[in-house]
Amino acid sequence: LGYDYEYLSKAMVGSEPWVNINNERTKITTYSVYLNYSLTDQFSLETVIPFRLVTNEKILFTGQYDNQPHGGKYIRDTHGLGDAVVLGRYSFLMFEELQMAIGLGLKLATGDTEAEDIYGHRFSDNLQIGSGTLDPIITIFAARPNKNWLTTASSLIRVSLQENIYGYKYGTEYHL
Repeated sequence: LGYDYEYLSKAMVGSEPWVNINNERTKITTYSVYLNYSLTDQFSLETVIPFRLVTNEKILFTGQYDNQPHGGKYIRDTHGLGDAVVLGRYSFLMFEELQMAIGLGLKLATGDTEAEDIYGHRFSDNLQIGSGTLDPIITIFAARPNKNWLTTASSLIRVSLQENIYGYKYGTEYHL
């Protein structure tokens, strides 16, 4: 099992802070189930199944939004299965004590991209639980035992190659 929490309240335009006049905040919580099946001692198949909760809230001014003409708190909320990941992983020893693994896979377009607010308007793409795209993923993992300790390092790169059906292209994602 895995857990990830993001709280977004400060945005940047380039290197300059964006003025957040509506006090907009986004909370994204992801619970993930990891499934791994070893085909051999060196090769395994892995699947990640995420469940995402996305909440965006802001304070609207009078007249700012036609469906809420008197302003006030405006909340958009959605949840469900996100984009699943499948990958193959090859493990090998390097320098006799360094365990390495390289993985190649895909982020599948399994998450919903149609979430709407209470007025029937579709959320912006960055608030959807799915991306609507099929993206390649590359992972690298290293581990070195040292007496009672295990030192590890890992990285993941998701390469965004295409726009979704709404014309939105996510940026390439890096995890270190």
